[in-house]
Amino acid sequence: MGRIANTLSAAKIIGLSYLDHSGPRFIPPKLDDKGREILEAVKSKGYYVWKGFYTRETCQELIKEVDTLIERKRGLKVYDDSDIRIYAGHKYSDKINSFNKNELLNDVAENFLGMRATAFFTLSAKITYKEGNLGSGQGWHRDTYRPFQFKAMVYLTDVDEASGPFELIEGSHTKFSLIEYAAKNDIPPNQHRFTEKEVEVLSRGKERRIFVGNAGDLIIFNSYCIHRGAPLKSGFRYALTNYYYPIHVIERNRESLEKKFNLNG
Repeated sequence: MGRIANTLSAAKIIGLSYLDHSGPRFIPPKLDDKGREILEAVKSKGYYVWKGFYTRETCQELIKEVDTLIERKRGLKVYDDSDIRIYAGHKYSDKINSFNKNELLNDVAENFLGMRATAFFTLSAKITYKEGNLGSGQGWHRDTYRPFQFKAMVYLTDVDEASGPFELIEGSHTKFSLIEYAAKNDIPPNQHRFTEKEVEVLSRGKERRIFVGNAGDLIIFNSYCIHRGAPLKSGFRYALTNYYYPIHVIERNRESLEKKFNLNG
């Protein structure tokens, strides 16, 4: 398309936005100090890390739940023989559902999105090392090229640089980044997957944030940013991830979302 055309297209996209604010006026729930801290960080930096959100004992219980669901193949999807996913884990496990229904996280999501929202599903995932694996999410990507989306992911195992840590490009969570990448790098604004070479260019002068952590650490983030689960060099990683959507988006697109994420499998 060319830089000028891509830049104009990017401006149009962020003007339309992923979010539809044409519905009834929404008054977001009041947040406590912790909620306000999370919200401010996600808005300003694109992420927030809550150390020790779960105990190791709770993580072990949740790992058993995930393994049971994988064994039963309840809504199972497997990518590249290494990225093992059950998107609707909350439907089949009361313990996983308790994470899905966390009230504080839902309140923060509604404040961030500016409308009624919910964790539509909880991804229950195990990723294991395989030679040539691309990591969780199968490489660098934005979840949506129309701002914004909100996620909360808790590590159930210790995660070091070998076991596929979550990564993101700082600054890529802003609407302006879509225009910046189009103008400077000729990146089409509707592009949502990125090569390693493209990421090297886009991250110049910015930090590629690597989230190593312990079992029980929670990462809350704006998944409009460019991110990935790094390829594993060894071992495995378990995690739960809440996918938050505006209620009206779910209501309008329930059938296609349920099919896309195999929520009724």
